[in-house]
Amino acid sequence: IRTQITLPIPLKGGIWGAMVLMVRDQRTFDAEEVRALEAVAAQIGLAVERAALLTESRDKSRRLEALREIEGHISAQLDVDALLAVVADSVRRLIGSATAVVYLREGAALRPRAWTPDDAWYRGVLTPIGTGVAGTAAARRLGVIENDYARSPLRLESFVGRYARVLAQPLLAGDRVVGVLVVNRAGDTPPFTDDDLAVLADFASRATV
Repeated sequence: IRTQITLPIPLKGGIWGAMVLMVRDQRTFDAEEVRALEAVAAQIGLAVERAALLTESRDKSRRLEALREIEGHISAQLDVDALLAVVADSVRRLIGSATAVVYLREGAALRPRAWTPDDAWYRGVLTPIGTGVAGTAAARRLGVIENDYARSPLRLESFVGRYARVLAQPLLAGDRVVGVLVVNRAGDTPPFTDDDLAVLADFASRATV
């Protein structure tokens, strides 16, 4: 390679990436050629933005569909266990996680009440309020994102090696914590984001109802 020109790909006032043109020969790009290449880079940025908007729109549609499904089950007056199982399964599919667990509060601890998949090793394991990610979410009455569970000060030794990324949202009935909704991912998957926590909060409100 004798000549290279690199142009930024703009996206919403920032830089999404770069477009690189490499030539085997020695040459100079004139101003008109540079403007043409800048126009191409700008078109790439617009295409990326449109693709992102389309993905966001599809994600919102899937989210609303899942919420409508849960509201339909509420209207049908399913028993609590069946309803919470629907919540756990919907959350796992929509957010994209290895497991989803609905904990309900029993005194000063949280007990798993519904989960997916079915082979849950944590069946019957109690988590004291104020400990672990789930217990901390309950104590703080706030959602918690933990993308490095093994190094987290909130980790519980029995969960280390099983959890890598954890997202928790309390089930709040007014000022009262009735449980916690928890999902987790493997370490080789994308980290949880604030958008994921917002989705979990929507499901948590339905589960609380």
